Amino acid sequence: TSKNSFITLVATIVLLGTSILLIMLYKDVLNVPEFVFSPACNDYVPNSNYPDKSLRHFCQFMLDFFPSGQSYQLADNNPRWQIALYSLLMIPASTYAGTVIFNKTNIK
Repeated sequence: TSKNSFITLVATIVLLGTSILLIMLYKDVLNVPEFVFSPACNDYVPNSNYPDKSLRHFCQFMLDFFPSGQSYQLADNNPRWQIALYSLLMIPASTYAGTVIFNKTNIK
C-alpha cells in the first residue's frame, strides 16, 4: 500500500502542476489586447494575435470551472456569479466520479 500511496502522491502533484500551468496559459490567452498601438500609422490597429471568440469563451469557461482558475480570478478581485455556480457543481461531479472510478457506493 505504500507503493500505491507514493504513486497517488506523485500523480496528484503532477496533475496539480499541469492544472496550474494550463490555467496560466488560459489567462494569458484572455489577456491579449484586441488592439495594439502601431508607431507606423500612429494609431491603434487590430492585434493579429487576438484569439477568436470561440477560443476566448473556452478559456473563460476553463478559468470559471476549475478551482485553480477560480483562485486566480478571486486573487484578481474578479468574482463572478459563475464561480460560485461551478464550485457547487464540482462537488456532486467529483463525488459521482469517485463512486464510478472506485466502485464504491458508500463513501466515508
